[in-house]
Amino acid sequence: MSSQELSVRQINGRDNDPYYKICWDRKLGEGGFGAVYEAKTITSTSKSRTLACKVVKLSNDQNKFMYQARELKIWYKACRNAQHVAQFYDAALNRRNGEAYIYMELLAGGDTWKLSDRIQAKRDFIHPTLLSIIAYQAAYGLYEIHAKDIQHRDLKPDNLLMTRKITAEMNRALWDLEKDGRPKDNYRGDLKAVWNILHESRLVVLTDFGLARDHTATSQGRMTVVGGGFSSAWNAPEVLDGNNKQTQYADVFSFGMIIYILASFHLPQHVAERGNLPKVYSASLQTVYRWCTDDTPEKRPIAWTAMNELKSIKNAELARISKLYNNWEQSERQAAAASSSTRPAAGSSRPAGNGTACVPQAQGGGGGGRTAEHQRLLDAELARMAYEREQSEQMKQKARLKARLEGHGGGGGGGGSGSGTGGVTQAMGQLRVGDGGRHRDAGHTPYHGGGTSQPQSPRTAQGVRYVRVEGQAQGGSSQTGGGSARTGGGSSSRVIVTERTERRR
Repeated sequence: MSSQELSVRQINGRDNDPYYKICWDRKLGEGGFGAVYEAKTITSTSKSRTLACKVVKLSNDQNKFMYQARELKIWYKACRNAQHVAQFYDAALNRRNGEAYIYMELLAGGDTWKLSDRIQAKRDFIHPTLLSIIAYQAAYGLYEIHAKDIQHRDLKPDNLLMTRKITAEMNRALWDLEKDGRPKDNYRGDLKAVWNILHESRLVVLTDFGLARDHTATSQGRMTVVGGGFSSAWNAPEVLDGNNKQTQYADVFSFGMIIYILASFHLPQHVAERGNLPKVYSASLQTVYRWCTDDTPEKRPIAWTAMNELKSIKNAELARISKLYNNWEQSERQAAAASSSTRPAAGSSRPAGNGTACVPQAQGGGGGGRTAEHQRLLDAELARMAYEREQSEQMKQKARLKARLEGHGGGGGGGGSGSGTGGVTQAMGQLRVGDGGRHRDAGHTPYHGGGTSQPQSPRTAQGVRYVRVEGQAQGGSSQTGGGSARTGGGSSSRVIVTERTERRR
């Protein structure tokens, strides 16, 4: 519906609204107008939406009723398709006790005045990145209502509400990050939380249009203020002088004073008492503040210009703090990777291998974890040892298979010179006489080099195992049979051991 169709529903009793249920035990705030309570929508499903209900006591005062109806009309127009204006949903009038119920979005972060109180209590300033975001989004909301020919006329920290609550600890974590490159251990969670909040596209909204003026309305006369007044702390000089020709530049002045009050925590009693921003803030922000609070209205920027200037400041602040945050986050990931590497348990056996693994150990006393480099070397050494074991086992299996296959080959001539060529195993059964070595394999007895060897012929369940000996010697011969062999001595002689199994008959 359009703003002309806006109407206030009439109900009979506090709890007789068929669309909303006010939680009277959940008071969110209180002021001269009344109080704000939590409310919920009444639906046929379980998906109920939580809202805020502003309860205004009219007491059947016709002037107050007209004043409230006018605020609702302007507010409804201001919030339509606006990103940084608090959303107004519905309104109802209780004729029984003269109360008006205004249903709006629930903003859990409170106002910026309470934010400054929390931070000031910790003897801190609002961090420049946070202040630049608040200022930019507030200027954005001011630009949105000025584009609809609406003048707010009562801009102050109380009327800048936040969608997310920022604690003093979150603000402190930002200062620690800037000073030390990392937050204190008890502020790490606060830094991660505020980091997400800083990237919220809708953190600050304008509200409270009780003194607002719609310049498109038919009545262009000066509005009669009911139940409220101006504050000299953040109002423009032309407003305090009683000049009837108030323009949107007065809102710009009030906006500039909000920047000053949030930055310095100083509430001047008069505009002449305003000073410079603290030195922790950039010269660019100082320039925008001075520009907005110029005594001459025409020299002040319009809201659109101030918004764009603050956008550049906000982007620069975010880029600066992002570099610090990314460096800290990277160091956190590296520390987590190092701590996840556990030291081998005491008394655990070293993995078997052909050699002794040479792995650098972590330095320092007990409790310290390995560094990432130590863990990498350990993994590489264990992988090498496993590979060598696997290769050794494969070679043994191949040798056994080859021995079995060659053991079934055709046999050569028996006695005589021993020149038969059948069933010779050179992988596992070859021994050279005179090398002084020892070799043991399955089914063989050890042979000692240097001299005559007398191999045994063990019996098996399948039959008799024979050993064939070939050799050449001066004036000697080779003879096989009966499971025994003799070789003549000589430096060029050699013994070749093979296996042949025959079944016993």
